[in-house]
Amino acid sequence: MQPRVRLLTLLTLAVAALFVLGWLVVSEVLGSFSYPAAFVARYPSTSATKLESCATCHPSSGTFNSYGEDFQAASGTVDERLAAVEGLDSDGDGWTNLEEINALTWPGDAADSPIPVD
Repeated sequence: MQPRVRLLTLLTLAVAALFVLGWLVVSEVLGSFSYPAAFVARYPSTSATKLESCATCHPSSGTFNSYGEDFQAASGTVDERLAAVEGLDSDGDGWTNLEEINALTWPGDAADSPIPVD
């Protein structure tokens, strides 16, 4: 009887471990899709624009642009991290990230900057 109990315990632990691993993977994937929604919640004028996409931080799959790197380096909730990088000029083009977001230009691409108003 002892070996059967041990086998049952091991199987239960294995199933539990697979469940936890699956939950972590799914929550990470689903969580990444919430970033554009959080971005638009903070910056409503970006709704239905090019900024309402993963490309705001990711120029290609699996990579980050300078804005995405600054966002990743910030701490706190998603909204706190967005706020933390607003005053930065992630792409070094002379415009803050918030100025670029308000102008609907990429905050992580120096080639896409707001047009100066005289």
